[in-house]
Amino acid sequence: DTKMIYHFKKHCPDIDIFGVNCYRGPKGFGTLWKEVLRSLGKPVLITEYGGAQGNGYNQESQSRYHEAAWRDIWRNRAGSGAGNAIGGMAFEWIDEWWKAGDPARQALPGTTGKQGVGSAHWAQEYCGITSQGDGKSSPFMRRLRKVYFMYQKLWNKPEE
Repeated sequence: DTKMIYHFKKHCPDIDIFGVNCYRGPKGFGTLWKEVLRSLGKPVLITEYGGAQGNGYNQESQSRYHEAAWRDIWRNRAGSGAGNAIGGMAFEWIDEWWKAGDPARQALPGTTGKQGVGSAHWAQEYCGITSQGDGKSSPFMRRLRKVYFMYQKLWNKPEE
């Protein structure tokens, strides 16, 4: 996520915002905020975080991962922490049934897709904040996951 930051500083000095897809682990973004502040002096927009590391098949893990990431963004907003966090976009809103290779059905944990896609991709089929339902009535049968209600609580009372 910041491996090439020196290239941005050298070749793109006029950028206004540093946007990055970031998956640093279940405790937030670590030193990201300070790295960008020290190197570029710019605000940071997390353009993608969450899901793939803490997939919805394990709703508790998914919810904890998203909560830690969102709280880290909140702690580093203007006037707090590093002060350069301007927001983040959660990955993914709806399960991605096509990731393991068969868009007609959701892959079972640990299975390999029909198009030779590795078994690790089954997890991304379950990373949505909402599920695809049972597939028979989609898009009308979404099921809200635990992570949805966690966000609902945080957005209403972020300091708790």
